[in-house]
Amino acid sequence: MVGKRIFMVDTGPGSANNLSLWGFPMERTTGVLLTHFHSDHIGDLGEFRMLTWTAGRFSPLPVYGPDGVDKVVAGFNLAYQADDDYRGTLHGLPSLMRHWLRIRSGWRAPPNGSSIRRRRRAR
Repeated sequence: MVGKRIFMVDTGPGSANNLSLWGFPMERTTGVLLTHFHSDHIGDLGEFRMLTWTAGRFSPLPVYGPDGVDKVVAGFNLAYQADDDYRGTLHGLPSLMRHWLRIRSGWRAPPNGSSIRRRRRAR
């Protein structure tokens, strides 16, 4: 969290479901920060975006990451396009622009001048 802004750092498998089960306010997510593109860091990006959408997020979700994030985002947008159409029609949800994730290539600062610092984890 940065002030009242909530950023998800990586979206590994199971992360979206766990947050939902814990009662995390998914719709308040400001953006996703991807540290790198291994499957254990991006595997739940599609599910995360779906759960934040059905929880009430009706604008594109910014995704920040290193160079190449545009390809990752384009792949997820394409893979979930049919699901968007189906759920939108079935549940009467407003259409998310066909690009539900907004690309933020490179490590640019999120809104309001907040900074992103990478910290090493103790092993």
